[in-house]
Amino acid sequence: MKRLKERDCYNLLRDECGFTHYGVRVVARKYMWSPRWRRALEKEKQQFKLDNAEEIEAIALRCLRPEPQDAGKAVLAIAWNNPKHPPAICWETCLEVVKTIGRVMEYDNEEKQTIRQTVDKLRKYEKKKMENRWTENLITAYLTIKGHLPPP
Repeated sequence: MKRLKERDCYNLLRDECGFTHYGVRVVARKYMWSPRWRRALEKEKQQFKLDNAEEIEAIALRCLRPEPQDAGKAVLAIAWNNPKHPPAICWETCLEVVKTIGRVMEYDNEEKQTIRQTVDKLRKYEKKKMENRWTENLITAYLTIKGHLPPP
């Protein structure tokens, strides 16, 4: 099966430009969205989950709490304990940790949402950071030069 050019662009953004999975998803949806990008992101998300399964499980085990809000605070404490520094763990990993905790603790949808809302400031930070990186680092021009975007 032929590899999508979008997946090559995804890897370029991740490896050379320092974007996170969520960051690539944010800029892809904003600047380059297509059904091919959706498929590429789904495949990369599956690979991301496989590559980070042990880390996700280890963090989830450390953050199991009877109360959803306490579990969310525990995840946030591990991922981003000092807001003056960048997060230690990306949003996508935290999201998978939240899903794992919800599944293991058998939380209902409202309780799962409570955990997610507790760690949501990490998602907002990462979204803002990646959008700024896209514009400040002239990523559109870089991807055009590399042949991943058409010339303006």
